[in-house]
Amino acid sequence: MDVAFWQNFFLYGFLGHLFILVYWFFMITFTKDFILNWHAKVFKVPVAKLIVIHYCAMAGFKLIGISFFLLPYICLKILA
Repeated sequence: MDVAFWQNFFLYGFLGHLFILVYWFFMITFTKDFILNWHAKVFKVPVAKLIVIHYCAMAGFKLIGISFFLLPYICLKILA
């Protein structure tokens, strides 16, 4: 496998990760009542805590995407 394969792998992995993050953000933004009430019922957690949990999880998801996909892609672009 050559460097171009890995560059494409990390680039498309990051773009897929970003797509999931944007989808998650729009679902929380536009269908907040439905999603949060459903999660509150299922997990028995107050809605106020669920908002914090979702945004913290989104931040962690974003950091994982940057760490595992974007940074290796940038390093390969610099080194290749």
